[in-house]
Amino acid sequence: MSWQANAGWQGRAGWQGYGGWTGVSGWGGEPSSGTTTPVLDLTFLTASLDGRITFTRGSGGTRVNSSGNIVTETNDVARFDYNPSTLAARGLLLEPARTNLVIQNQDFSQAAWNKTNVTIGGSVTLPTGSTGTVNKLIETTANSTHGCDPGTALTIPASSTITISAYFKSAERGFGHIQWNNAGDTAAAWTSVNLSTGAVTQAPTMIVGTFTNMTSRVENAGNGWWRLIFTLTMDAVANGKPFMGVSTDGTTRSYTGVATNGIFCWGVQVEVGGNATSVLLTTTASVARSADSAVMTSTNFSTWFNSAVRGTLYASFERDATGTGCHAVAIRNAAEADRIFIAGGSGTPASQRFDVNDNAGASQAQITLSASVATNTIYKAAGSFKTNEFRGAWQGVAQTADTAGTVPTDCDRLRISQTAMTGPMRVRTIQFYSGNMSDAQLATLTT
Repeated sequence: MSWQANAGWQGRAGWQGYGGWTGVSGWGGEPSSGTTTPVLDLTFLTASLDGRITFTRGSGGTRVNSSGNIVTETNDVARFDYNPSTLAARGLLLEPARTNLVIQNQDFSQAAWNKTNVTIGGSVTLPTGSTGTVNKLIETTANSTHGCDPGTALTIPASSTITISAYFKSAERGFGHIQWNNAGDTAAAWTSVNLSTGAVTQAPTMIVGTFTNMTSRVENAGNGWWRLIFTLTMDAVANGKPFMGVSTDGTTRSYTGVATNGIFCWGVQVEVGGNATSVLLTTTASVARSADSAVMTSTNFSTWFNSAVRGTLYASFERDATGTGCHAVAIRNAAEADRIFIAGGSGTPASQRFDVNDNAGASQAQITLSASVATNTIYKAAGSFKTNEFRGAWQGVAQTADTAGTVPTDCDRLRISQTAMTGPMRVRTIQFYSGNMSDAQLATLTT
């Protein structure tokens, strides 16, 4: 028998005291001190970066600001993202390196664009908040397709997985579509969006030939704009190009046009990868964005980390459902082999885990927090650790514990996400507690 501070009398039979501990013989685990107040408490919802974090990115990058407009941040400036429709804060945006292969992606009047039965004009407020006069695709009276494509095929290796995206807004017509053709036009597929509801109208469909792994989805970009995102794996023919088109009903690509009818389009992007990242704005050349990196080291780390005897790690975040390596947060060593982390698994859709590695990266504990995740959904995850006792919780539910394994003792840094991730993340909050929590405490923390 023992006296449990903050709980009262604690017997082995499992009287429910402190934070829901069910006793030594219970499944809930034994919580330690240091489980009520975090020794590290980071929030990224106030557009401010904690001074202990070193942030780098070797290029500019775009984000949505608190007014809902797309803006560009310069090298090494952290991007705090907002929902363009609700204006709610989304946290620190971290993305892998990507390149937009489409040039002049804001101006369809440029010679780089091949116009097929459309003229270019109109006036509209763009997702950047500025006024665009070269973004309306206006039909001619031809009985055919109506839209624009790059005049030259984009250089992409055969069998690559690519993501094509474009922002659309309704005018006289209420549907827009994206089509992808390989360089020989022996394979082509398309998908469309309803510009009133934001729903995918035409699911990805082959016109000729065969692409694989085709998906499409739509994001609300605010102010009547919708970003249509089309992902596919190319066939054995290298290179290809997108076509941004007008549709009468979302299922018709070819029709007799009306000379004043059209839709608005902006921000076309083609990137090699299985998901869409923030738009890269181009003029006469393609534009690359470097990977984001956010790390806490030295005394900025050691003043709160308790030499890995025990602890609890918590994070709230959004991530892409298809990305791999989307780790919300990791406590790691210099080689980044030994680590305690809320890990992003692989697969489609991807999983999320609480993992602990020790002894040059050997797995000590691996707790599946969720078998799948959804894009642009806020999640809360936590993991508690000490030798031979590893626990995890996800969205208010404790998961099956792991009762064998050691804890690394050489961790010397905290990394937010990782540079090897393959999809975007938005990290909202991170906390570390010096004590290891019970199942009940972890469930409460992640509710």
